Amino acid sequence: MNGVNMAMVAAWKLHTVVTSSREALTHIQFRREVVAGLLKGSSRSRQEGPTAPVPSCVRYDEIGHYIGSTSQGRCAYCGSNTRKICEKCGKRLHQNCFELFHSKK
Repeated sequence: MNGVNMAMVAAWKLHTVVTSSREALTHIQFRREVVAGLLKGSSRSRQEGPTAPVPSCVRYDEIGHYIGSTSQGRCAYCGSNTRKICEKCGKRLHQNCFELFHSKK
């Protein structure tokens, strides 16, 4: 366990070096984001219905987000009906809402 803890602290220190001071996460926030990302990466199947928000470490990572087709449902960004989905997040999004949902603006 000590090795995992040391790796976590080293990763957080690296995060503070490469991130601007106003965007850098505190140590506890960083740990929470790592855990949320690891839980999001699990292969458990999701049930239909409302789902929890996508962790920001997954939502804004700009890796592997592709738009695909699915059954009709509500857009996670604007709430209108759409048939498009982010393959990584599992959230329904319009083509225009896709970039807005995945940007920190």
